[in-house]
Amino acid sequence: MAKAWGVLMGRYLTLYPINQCKMAFYDTNRKLRKERFLAFQPAEIHSLVLIKPDSAEVIIQEGWGKRQAMIAFIYQGNSYYPFPVTDIEFMKQTQDLAFGRYPITPSPVLLCSVGECFEQDKCHYKIAASVLGRGHV
Repeated sequence: MAKAWGVLMGRYLTLYPINQCKMAFYDTNRKLRKERFLAFQPAEIHSLVLIKPDSAEVIIQEGWGKRQAMIAFIYQGNSYYPFPVTDIEFMKQTQDLAFGRYPITPSPVLLCSVGECFEQDKCHYKIAASVLGRGHV
């Protein structure tokens, strides 16, 4: 299974190389205001990026009345506001951790995404959709 995953990942990385963007979605904030997003030219808009942070840590906290995993990271020298994690396998891996901050070594590859506009505050939120090549937490 690991060999098949490695071959599949190799093909994927040929099509979508890691670290092809200067920043993960235009800035280091956790959200993009709708009016800023709409001001981008079509060629500037992307909803997925694959990055390998310089360093990363998982933050386990309570958010919205439930347990939440966030990824804080430094990418190309910039410190990012933590992104919520939606990766089910990563959530299972970290389910027994107490609330706190835990470094991930080596730093994982992150598939980051920007969601649809949240109408209550007119913002698009950034998420860590997948945590690939997980290090040790």
